[in-house]
Amino acid sequence: MSLDPKLVLLDGASASGKSSFKNALLANTGLNFRYVRRFTTRTAREDDHINDDYIFISEQEFQDLEQSKALIEYRHFLFGMSYGIGSQAVRDVLTSGHNALGLMNLGNVEAVKKAFPSSICVLIDAPLEDIKKRLESRAWHTSEQVEERLRNAADAKLLAGHYDIVVENREGRFDEAILGLIKSLQDHGVAFASC
Repeated sequence: MSLDPKLVLLDGASASGKSSFKNALLANTGLNFRYVRRFTTRTAREDDHINDDYIFISEQEFQDLEQSKALIEYRHFLFGMSYGIGSQAVRDVLTSGHNALGLMNLGNVEAVKKAFPSSICVLIDAPLEDIKKRLESRAWHTSEQVEERLRNAADAKLLAGHYDIVVENREGRFDEAILGLIKSLQDHGVAFASC
């Protein structure tokens, strides 16, 4: 098993459960993960301070990062929001001896593998009916945004073969899914930290 730090990126449609998996992996100190926050141009939400997932920047700052090739992957959404992962932040975590964990944009496996060939890309999938219920329970999405996210979720199912690991996050089965993901990560060379 390789003891080199690994970059693990979780992907999946909105409401697939990425944040729940991220939080569970970060809570498992034996996996030695450090979180790599994403850049975004979207407006901060009331609960964003809880997870500290994002670095909020202007559209111009995002374009500057994109043009300078400082992002390992990024995506522009229909409703004026852009998200991307900075390559320097990933390198900083890996060179510190920790495994790097982040959330990536749907379908950008090829870009990630080009920048970090040994990365492990994980698709968090869920049944469309579960995703729709989760999206509708959120107060901040318009009906158009829900529809865009459901289309993305359907598209994600077509991309599953591009990922190193695919995890099904069915309603009420999270504990089983996170244990399966941890085992798969270990099988892919993510080493536990020595105590």
